[in-house]
Amino acid sequence: MRPENLEKAALELESAIVQAAAEMISQLRVVERSKPWWNSELKEKRKELHRALCIYKKERSQEKLLRWKEIRNNYFQAIRKAKTTH
Repeated sequence: MRPENLEKAALELESAIVQAAAEMISQLRVVERSKPWWNSELKEKRKELHRALCIYKKERSQEKLLRWKEIRNNYFQAIRKAKTTH
């Protein structure tokens, strides 16, 4: 093969790869309020925190309050850790 043909083939291959990637890979929308340190672990901890609060509000017992506070503290510690390790 001639160098011109190789260059053309390489450019076509690169174009095909870029086009396929653009179609298949979702784009992240970064806005002013985006939190780059947020992750799925924090999402799950937030759900757990909300569930514990709802349970406490239903039952209003000291045991449920202490459980909610424990989960709350773990959640905020995880946020601090995520911010520092990001």
